[in-house]
Amino acid sequence: MTKTEALAHAAAARHAATVAQARAALYTVTFGGSSQLAQDALMAVDVALEVAGKWERFAGLHHATRARMLRTQALPAFMFGYRTQP
Repeated sequence: MTKTEALAHAAAARHAATVAQARAALYTVTFGGSSQLAQDALMAVDVALEVAGKWERFAGLHHATRARMLRTQALPAFMFGYRTQP
């Protein structure tokens, strides 16, 4: 995966965060800040921003490090903190 591809994933995650922020604002205004819909939307914002940051960190790694992480299937551990079964 190239740096450009990783940055494209980060941009998509940032866009998802923007959409989730708009949805959270709509739900908060419509149903109140303590509604379950608003809380779920706020959680989606947090997750999308965290994923975008991880993709940006991945893009900033040396190209050989990115290739090794993909080859050894270490990307899930890097992104989400767990390993895949070999």
